Amino acid sequence: MPARRRDVSLSQARKFLTLVSMITSKLTCKAQTTVPQAVRLALGVGAGDEIAYSVLDGKVLLTKAQPPAPRRGGAV
Repeated sequence: MPARRRDVSLSQARKFLTLVSMITSKLTCKAQTTVPQAVRLALGVGAGDEIAYSVLDGKVLLTKAQPPAPRRGGAV
């Protein structure tokens, strides 16, 4: 049976994230994971976007990666 796609709005995702204390996902044997839809919507990320991890005191903060700042002057 094929997986059902659930369309969720950003406001629904944010409401869900405020109702739950934690969302979990599993790592594959290649150390890959799926970022849950509610988290992707809250971060505003999709396929091909980069995410950034900040580790502090045993906790990880997941954010949308910022594009690199443009280079100024100088030769290439």
